[in-house]
Amino acid sequence: MESLLADLPHVVMEGELERIARSDFVERDGCIFIAALNPQSHMGLDSFPDRTGYECFVNSVHIDDYVSDDLLATAISWLSLVLDQWNKSGLPGVLQGSVSSDEFGATVKVHVLRPDEPWLGDDLEGYEQAVLTVNSGDMGFLARIKRL
Repeated sequence: MESLLADLPHVVMEGELERIARSDFVERDGCIFIAALNPQSHMGLDSFPDRTGYECFVNSVHIDDYVSDDLLATAISWLSLVLDQWNKSGLPGVLQGSVSSDEFGATVKVHVLRPDEPWLGDDLEGYEQAVLTVNSGDMGFLARIKRL
């Protein structure tokens, strides 16, 4: 992981991605959403198997919709910014983010960590895409990302 992080190019978070990440958090139906992504559709919690699934559906950003270069670096930097916002918010619980990446794009999803509602399986190596998960309490990881 250290070598992967060391090889990532520095990206400056700006524009729409920065606005979304800094938009604060809102609660709805016992779920936490990034305010800029707050669901406005007819789909609600009853459309999903659990709160984690609902949060991941709404709190999902396809990085390639916003930038065309350095997708993985941008995804990790964006997730770091969201987790930093969470840590500053004082909201209870742990926010977990996942970055999935392949040759076509990168996607970030965030949700509150709930013991009985896992989003990903235990074996991340079993996924076809590369997957990275980071929790809001992973201060060492977040500090390394800020230095990039």
